[in-house]
This record gives sequence, C-alpha cells and structure tokens, in this order.
Amino acid sequence: MLGRCRLAKDNKNGTLVIQIPKEYEFDIKQYKYLKFKVYAPAKEVLSGTYAPYQRLWLRIMNNLWAFGSESSFGQQYWEYGKDAFPISDANLQKWTDISVNLSEQGADKHNRVIVINIGGEPSLTFAPEKDITYYFANIRFSKN
Repeated sequence: MLGRCRLAKDNKNGTLVIQIPKEYEFDIKQYKYLKFKVYAPAKEVLSGTYAPYQRLWLRIMNNLWAFGSESSFGQQYWEYGKDAFPISDANLQKWTDISVNLSEQGADKHNRVIVINIGGEPSLTFAPEKDITYYFANIRFSKN
C-alpha cells in the first residue's frame, strides 16, 4: 500500500485514513503493531511556522469522526498524543520506519479506523512557499 498526503496552500490539515467495514475490527491481540514507512519533506519546508508538521498524530477509533451509525460498538477513541511520533531532522528526505504498539491501549477495544494526521492540526496561518508532502508505504499490521 502506498499513500500520499499533501498539504497545499488551501488545505492545512493532511490526513491518511485506514478504515475497514463497520462489521469488522482490527485484531490487535494478535497483530499488536502497525508498521509503515514514511518519507517526509526537507527541513526548509518544515521550519519556522511549519515546524509542527514534523510529526505524526495517530488516533484510533471505531467510527470516522462523529458518525455513530458507522460502528456496532460505539466510539472507543484513543490516541498517543500529538508529539508521540516526531520525525527527527536526520530522518527527513528519506524513508523512515515507524512502529506503533497498538496493544498498549487498544487490546480490549473494537477499533476499525486509524487516522494518521500530519502535524496534529496546528492552529496557524497556512501559506507555505512549497506544498508539504508526505509519502507513506508498506502499511501493515504485524505480530512483532
């Protein structure tokens, strides 16, 4: 699986969504990790006002946003916090492995949606000189 998230001048919140049908849930007890590769832009694109975009914010839930009819289990939302997955300067402009332990908080939940947000939705005036583009690849669930 390969995805691209682009924040252009008219859209300051880029989000990649992984969602399965409402009748299903992720098997977090068996597949404890979400793993993927991410390619982030150059430091000059992520400096100054746009420094908050040098992080990923993962939110795990049962239904996308507030559509209650999309889950048989209600909403069981949890997250790691906006600063839990920063991308270091050394890992910019190259493919970097990310591993997320879903079992820490989600083992007893019926989650079926994972939202990966670039930057944590910072409140700022958004008019970058260049688009902020992230690439995602090899998204998978893993036992270890």
